[in-house]
Amino acid sequence: MEEALINSTSLRCVLLSTTLLSIMNSLPPAPITSLTPELVERLRGQALDVLLYLVKTNSATTYFKESNVLPQFRAALNLTDGGNQIDALDYPVEELFEIYHNNVGLSVYEDYLPVISRFFEPTCNKSSVDNLMAPGLPIFIAHSSGTSGGAAKYFPKYRHPDHMSRAMAESVRLANPQSKNGTGKNCIMFSLAYRQVVTPLDEDGDVIKHIPVCLLTSGLGRIENNMPVERDAFAATLKIPNYSSPIAVSFISNYKSFLFMHALFALVEPKLETIDDIYYSGL
Repeated sequence: MEEALINSTSLRCVLLSTTLLSIMNSLPPAPITSLTPELVERLRGQALDVLLYLVKTNSATTYFKESNVLPQFRAALNLTDGGNQIDALDYPVEELFEIYHNNVGLSVYEDYLPVISRFFEPTCNKSSVDNLMAPGLPIFIAHSSGTSGGAAKYFPKYRHPDHMSRAMAESVRLANPQSKNGTGKNCIMFSLAYRQVVTPLDEDGDVIKHIPVCLLTSGLGRIENNMPVERDAFAATLKIPNYSSPIAVSFISNYKSFLFMHALFALVEPKLETIDDIYYSGL
């Protein structure tokens, strides 16, 4: 009997080792080193569509006309006199790509700073910031955390068609999954705090828009939930049905208190299903 027990144990060990070896051999999966021709063509088509949209749309902006890093591109497009916006029919997308590729190099933040700084002048006039880096005024201005030791960097964010700018917005939407049974709750930790609010003035000196300066996720969260800063007092009273925390918690600016309060509401929620932290200190 002892010999049979040893043989049985040995057999189980062999089977377990074989199973583990099989799992280890399948993990991690083999890396994808190339795309299929169909995916390559789809990706190229999407990239060209986005480039065509951005160049045509932004060719009417102040940055496009005044930037010191784009004169060669403007010359190649016959816009050396700061002329009109590129017409949709003037350049086939393939030709526009070649012109862009051959005449636009890499840029750094300092190339944009002279234009972006206009938002932070003592008096921000609409005439100075309208159509600055994209048509109209930005929805919000994202800022970096400055954790590298330098000053924070600022990036105006504008409204674009969903199919042209969908990656981050889709991430925000996916962070709040629907409950399988319809009654579950999610602890969604995103911040609605902001550093300041930029208020461009019209010719009569009236404020025409409130533009929050905030983290990227904060701005995207506001867009996704339709929460302009003008309605913050009302928004702070809301409770989204499948959120474990009331919206007021997202207005807490101190990050330790912010996380602590979200954790408290999550702990007392018996129907909690997921915890998703899309709050972070950088872009």
